[in-house]
Amino acid sequence: MITKKPVVLIFMVVAVLLVLPLTILKLSAIFHRRGSLPAGITREIFMPLPEPGKDLDFIQAHAEIRIPPSASEIHACIGCINPLDTRVRFNLPPPDFPLFIRSTYCDRPFSTINPRDLRCEEHDPDWWRPGEASELEECTGGNAYISQQILLDNSDQRSMVIYVLTLMEAFETPEQ
Repeated sequence: MITKKPVVLIFMVVAVLLVLPLTILKLSAIFHRRGSLPAGITREIFMPLPEPGKDLDFIQAHAEIRIPPSASEIHACIGCINPLDTRVRFNLPPPDFPLFIRSTYCDRPFSTINPRDLRCEEHDPDWWRPGEASELEECTGGNAYISQQILLDNSDQRSMVIYVLTLMEAFETPEQ
C-alpha cells in the first residue's frame, strides 16, 4: 500500500522535471534571439528607412517589437544606459500604428502624460527627446523578463514619433 507522502513527492519531482527543461529552453531562446554585446559596449544604429536584414533584425530582437515597413528615421541604441536596455525612436504614419502596437507588450490603455515630467538624462542619445513633445501619451507592459514603455508623440498629425524603451530584467543567481 502506497502512502500519501511518497505519492506527493513523486508527483512534485515529475512536475519539476517536466517544467524545468521548458523554462530553460524559454530563457535560452530569449538570450539567443537577442544576440549579445560585449560587456560595456553600446551599439547605436540609424536607418532612414527600415532595411530588411541584420541591423533591423538586431533592433527588433532587442526591443522585442516589429517596426512596420512604413517607418522612417529609425534610431536605436542597444545598451545605452546599461547592457540590458534598448531604446528605439522612429516616425510612423498614423494608419500603421495599430500594426505596430500589436507587436509590443503594451497591455494597458494609453494615458496622457506631461512631457515636461520626463527628465533628459546626460547619457541619453541626442535623438531621445520625448520631453520636447507638445503632446505625449504612454503605455507600459511586460512580462517576467521584459518591461516596456511606449511613448507616443502626437504633435504632428501626419507622422507620429514613437519612443520605445525595453528593459530586460537582470537574471542573477542568488548568493549562497
